Amino acid sequence: MAEVGDQAPDFTLPTTDGEVKLSDLTARGKVVLAFYYEDATPLCANEISMLKEDYGVVRELAADVIGISADDLNSHRAFSERLGGLPFAPATRSWRRRGSSMSWMRAANDRDGRCS
Repeated sequence: MAEVGDQAPDFTLPTTDGEVKLSDLTARGKVVLAFYYEDATPLCANEISMLKEDYGVVRELAADVIGISADDLNSHRAFSERLGGLPFAPATRSWRRRGSSMSWMRAANDRDGRCS
């Protein structure tokens, strides 16, 4: 797991609104990476709903959100619709992690991409 001060590796992922590149976002400000396990689970829906509700605060802090799970884009679109829309576009990865939850959040520092 990332520690405070670790450099976040750059990545490009597909989202429901097109591709997102971490370095493009960190060039503009802070980034909250919100990893969650699966679109269809109640716990993950609650976590993403909290980010949705607090998105105004996140933006006041000049930060963006990337919500990442292994579900495909069609699943993300349906998930977003079930939640009444999201102010950020969920991103997808092609892997599945078994066992412990992937749910954690880190903020990448606005200038150097380090976790804070």
